[in-house]
Amino acid sequence: DYSQKFPEIQFITISQTAQAFSNVWTIRYDPGFEPFLSGYAMAVTTYDWRSAGLIPNDIEHREETFLNGAQYFCGRCLSSVAPYITFPLIVSLPSSASPEAWESGIDQIQSNYIYSYYISPEAASEALFEKFKGMDATLIGANDQPEGLDGKWLATIRIDLAGAILKIISGEEMAAQPGEIVPDLLIIPGSVGKIFHSGKEGILQEVYRDLLSGLVSPYDPQPPASFEK
Repeated sequence: DYSQKFPEIQFITISQTAQAFSNVWTIRYDPGFEPFLSGYAMAVTTYDWRSAGLIPNDIEHREETFLNGAQYFCGRCLSSVAPYITFPLIVSLPSSASPEAWESGIDQIQSNYIYSYYISPEAASEALFEKFKGMDATLIGANDQPEGLDGKWLATIRIDLAGAILKIISGEEMAAQPGEIVPDLLIIPGSVGKIFHSGKEGILQEVYRDLLSGLVSPYDPQPPASFEK
């Protein structure tokens, strides 16, 4: 409504599908992509699949897509060393949960010998990172590597929405006809030796392209109506 009321103004929207208005830029984005890619990254980098995610339970599909990403790589992700359980595990709390609540959740699953953790943006805090300094575990998150976690931070993985907006409002793009922008998948390897090497970065970029094209879905498939009983 606003874009048609003010045709002289250019608008930016973040959407899964392109908007058919001459003054509207569309940044292609699906909120399921980032947790799916993070789950995939955990499976690619963690020995014996022994990983876990700190995932908010009040954001739709967040847990589902994280698990699907890991299982897209390793299938059932069943550990080969006791305790024999299926990974990744999830610490599931509301987005507003305190650092102490996330820490308590970590303590409850750590007996399963978790080697790597994914830290969602909602769970990230200085207090939580302080806890990880004293743990023997590696980390992946959407934020930049926190101070004091040298030797523990595997990688930063996020879809660069801010970069896409900057690209649009920079001189050349603003002079162009509005259209569709695909944000970059930003992968910044951390300081953990060569564990998160360029080959793994390349695999993640390939999966991101498959998500964008629709070849891969981050969501649980729904059966056609003809197969429902």
